[in-house]
Amino acid sequence: MCTNENFDMLVMLHYHDPEDLENILLKIREMETAMKKKRPEFYIKECEVLKVLLVESNLDSEYLALKLRENHGETVSYAVHIDDVVRTRIECILQKVVELADDKIGKGNSFRVISNLMSTNIESSEELNAAVSKEIKNKLNLRCDEENPDWVVQLEVVGENTGIIIFNPKNLLKNI
Repeated sequence: MCTNENFDMLVMLHYHDPEDLENILLKIREMETAMKKKRPEFYIKECEVLKVLLVESNLDSEYLALKLRENHGETVSYAVHIDDVVRTRIECILQKVVELADDKIGKGNSFRVISNLMSTNIESSEELNAAVSKEIKNKLNLRCDEENPDWVVQLEVVGENTGIIIFNPKNLLKNI
């Protein structure tokens, strides 16, 4: 079984104070409620890595991560939307990455794999990136381009959980 914890966003704080994030999310919740007349819900999960919080929400996590980075940089050092989460096992990561890449990345496009390892049994980012790149090339016949990829496969490895994000870096730059 490859599924593990469920979360939509990974947030890293400059210092460990989950109450700060809860206050920020409360402000965003109030803003969203006023705009959408819908009651947003957040479930903030602490994880085994100090200063890292995992957030599950019924809001658009890409938008929420962007707002956290834009408006709360004094507290939030890093916030990223998560497409899916699997157990930190290489076979689980490879299976889910291929599935997500097949859905998102069009034929003829290039990709690059990056990873952020926090508290894990995986030896190195380089080892993980190479295994994922090889699997994508072999299974989907896509081209790896480290310098100017059409898509980025990002892996956030947090202990037993690995969050996977696949995004077009050109779209990301438009949002920032």
